[in-house]
Amino acid sequence: MAAAQGPKHSSPSRNDSRARYVIPCGKQCRCLRHVLSCAGGEGSDRLTQIPTIVGYNDTFFYLDFSANSISTFHKRSWLTYSWAEILILKQNNVRKLHKDSFEGLLLLQHLDLSSNKIHTIARHVFEPVPFLQSLFLSNNPLSNFSDTSFFQLAALKHLMIRFLLYGHGNPRHKTSFRSTYFLQTTMKNMNIHHFTVFYVYLLMISNKRSLT
Repeated sequence: MAAAQGPKHSSPSRNDSRARYVIPCGKQCRCLRHVLSCAGGEGSDRLTQIPTIVGYNDTFFYLDFSANSISTFHKRSWLTYSWAEILILKQNNVRKLHKDSFEGLLLLQHLDLSSNKIHTIARHVFEPVPFLQSLFLSNNPLSNFSDTSFFQLAALKHLMIRFLLYGHGNPRHKTSFRSTYFLQTTMKNMNIHHFTVFYVYLLMISNKRSLT
């Protein structure tokens, strides 16, 4: 069997169809040894997309983009981060995970997407990250995902997730019992070491009050 090869570095193209945000170290991000910290801006300093760092020659294994206003990312977002093992994206504005959201992050082992606004997880979204061991999805209004969304995570050991299960009424974000059953069955079959699901059952009555 041929030995597995690590990811190849790709040089940013000047003609990318999706414009990227290029900044040096020290502007919204700190560059330490193997660590890129872009966490916690305020107001106009908050990042709205994954930045491309220039003028820094070290390889980043740890990426922290927490507490920003990032809403989407795709395979071109990770062109210069192909050796990343840890990715922190908690407390952003991510609403949907697309099929190519994590393409280019082959070596990723830890992914924190907690406290976003994620309601949809596309099929096969985790296929590009087969070595993922920890996945945090708590505090997201998950409502649309397939039981096949998690099949590719053969190495997964830790999963943290929370569901809101609604009764009467028809709130905008709803997680079905069928979806949670599929997910539980999938995790059981995969022998996840630490699989935590919080169920919050909310009974919506009379005037279909909105959640506060």
